[in-house]
Amino acid sequence: MQNLTELEQSRFLAEYQANVDLWKHDDTLRQQRSGNFLSVNTALVAALGVVVSLEPPIEYIGGIGLLFAVFGILLCVMWHLVQVRNAEYVRFRRFQLRFIESKLTGLSTFQNIFRAFYEV
Repeated sequence: MQNLTELEQSRFLAEYQANVDLWKHDDTLRQQRSGNFLSVNTALVAALGVVVSLEPPIEYIGGIGLLFAVFGILLCVMWHLVQVRNAEYVRFRRFQLRFIESKLTGLSTFQNIFRAFYEV
């Protein structure tokens, strides 16, 4: 543990608070994206149900199903990529918070989370 000046401590605390706020923001965005993904998937299933209820000619059903399937797969791939990117932001925030906690006394939440989740 280093001896920090009062100014350095206040800067670290301000950076810590900013990173906590950004971490919360990233988590909120992740939750909203998950909700949006579920809504779009629900709409996709409903649209497929409507199309099938219109009783299109039998030779078109395979093509219609294929179009819906391709759109659904592309949607899932895009959602996965967005979620992976968001997870990296969250990982970075936790890294920053652990670093700041190592510089300040009395802060250990994110260091303890890391130990609990990743150190066996």
